[in-house]
Amino acid sequence: MRTGINTYLPLFQTTKVIEATGNVYFVGDIHGYVDLFWEGLEQLNFDKEKDIVVALGDLVDRGSDSLNSLRLVNNPWFYSVAGNHECKIYTALHKTEYRYGMDDRWLKDMSEDEKTEILQLMELFHWTIEVKVDGMRMGAVHADIPENMSWDDFVSKTESGNDDVYRMWCGAEK
Repeated sequence: MRTGINTYLPLFQTTKVIEATGNVYFVGDIHGYVDLFWEGLEQLNFDKEKDIVVALGDLVDRGSDSLNSLRLVNNPWFYSVAGNHECKIYTALHKTEYRYGMDDRWLKDMSEDEKTEILQLMELFHWTIEVKVDGMRMGAVHADIPENMSWDDFVSKTESGNDDVYRMWCGAEK
């Protein structure tokens, strides 16, 4: 049984392995600026039929459209790891007493149905994503991985529920 930080964090999906055949685009910290994200894809001539996007977390907060940023995970070409802002939002939606900060006050104005949708969307996030392209492996995480730790060891720790990994991203106390 998972303990510690996992008593209140979602069990985001563990590693997602993707076999990529088209272009792979990595993006970090959309932070609710989904219109800028769409503009960037247009400039790249993004092809939804063959290209993919791997987001490195923090899709929410700061910008004016966090909900639609989260909805990106509904697209078959979009994958995201969970970041500290997703952890914070999950915590806010599960605590009876939560002090909203400057970044996440948008959440206060969401209806109960929208809050339920947010939690459902967050279930599509992963702790780690591995992309395979032309025989190479690329790993994606929100934060850093510990120095002197292999990718395979790191993935193993996330899949076993090692609290140190989650604490790194979410800034929680033991």
